Amino acid sequence: RDVGYWARTIGSRAAEAGWLVVSGAAAGCDNAAIQGALKSSGLNPSGAISILPCGINQLAPRKSAVLSVCEPNAPFSPAQAMERNTLLYASSEWAIVAHSRFREGGTWAGCTDAMRRRLCRIAVSKLSHELALQSLCALGANQVADWDDFEQLRKQSQAGVLPMLYESSEAQKYISNVFRETSSKYQTRKVA
Repeated sequence: RDVGYWARTIGSRAAEAGWLVVSGAAAGCDNAAIQGALKSSGLNPSGAISILPCGINQLAPRKSAVLSVCEPNAPFSPAQAMERNTLLYASSEWAIVAHSRFREGGTWAGCTDAMRRRLCRIAVSKLSHELALQSLCALGANQVADWDDFEQLRKQSQAGVLPMLYESSEAQKYISNVFRETSSKYQTRKVA
């Protein structure tokens, strides 16, 4: 199966279950998950949010809500993408990964950093036999075949069957500090 299809299906099922789908706005799986969430939520932008690695004026208008800690006209930069990744993982209880490249790229860096810092739990596609996803599992990520598999894993986590990997209060403090600093610098505005 195509990883884009898998990501879109996960985004759709997450929105149907009432979850907010948070994405990094990257081409490919990030956008596929947002598209799936928006389709299931009737294009309601409150069902999906993209956290941008650049200013909000740098991207074409989107149907999802967008958020950026950058000034509105700031161009993309790798450093901002890494900060964005930290916000993605720290703002989530779970991150679901459809595709990654082994030891390169933002997904790999973000996942390994999130696991090392215990920002959130990571679930990866069981359908892909990518070396990167298998390696993330060796580092502590969980494999899921589909949304139902993920829901079962999440329920085990809530029941205490899976050990807690992170302290959510630390992640929440980080997010609060970043957004507090940012909101004092830049005004927010609605993007169509």
